Amino acid sequence: MKNIILSTFNIPGENGLPVLEQALVKTPYTDERGFGFENLEVQEDIISAVLIKRNATYIYEYDPVTKEMVKRQIMLFSEIPFEIDLAYHVLSVFGQAVYLTQLRSAFRNSFEFLYELGHTNLSPYHIYTTLLEKGISVTFQSISIENFVYEQGISGKLIGNVIDDAVATELVKTYKTDVNKALLKINIDEEHSFGLQVANNGAVKFHSSADTFAEHFDFFKQTLFNK
Repeated sequence: MKNIILSTFNIPGENGLPVLEQALVKTPYTDERGFGFENLEVQEDIISAVLIKRNATYIYEYDPVTKEMVKRQIMLFSEIPFEIDLAYHVLSVFGQAVYLTQLRSAFRNSFEFLYELGHTNLSPYHIYTTLLEKGISVTFQSISIENFVYEQGISGKLIGNVIDDAVATELVKTYKTDVNKALLKINIDEEHSFGLQVANNGAVKFHSSADTFAEHFDFFKQTLFNK
């Protein structure tokens, strides 16, 4: 199961790929910079790389001679894999949500060309309605709703597994953006399907094997980001 944070990414003009590749190549990790890009790969319109980021933190050690706690600085390193698909104008960051913030900072301090990096709507309601509009079969397996009201007498947060998809569908149509998380089963065709967990914070999790992840991820990008 892979956790991915997605954001829109675009380079105006026709030479986006070579410009982006050159910028990443010329910014490898150095101790002076404290960050840099490694393991660069280019396949058609997709560039993948890893951001290496150094972060300073502090620990306390006990000094038996002075009988005191001593504050000591240590360096921690983050390894942040990402890919940029210029065909669909999407940045994919693999891992925690904070990785996107660190990557944004690295881009600002590295790229001298004009680029556009923005948010994308990946709420359960938006993904569900988009899939339906494109004729893709999708069913709910679990659902979470904020501000759920039960018979006008009790309100709160609803979290539950879906037994009847028709009931879940009606709840999604009723609560729309209050549906803050859902696990969907997306049917590519009669023989192929995969699970996708989506949330209002923009994170998606693919319930796919290592052998099928690339195919399912490409299907997702083509469906959600192909204009």
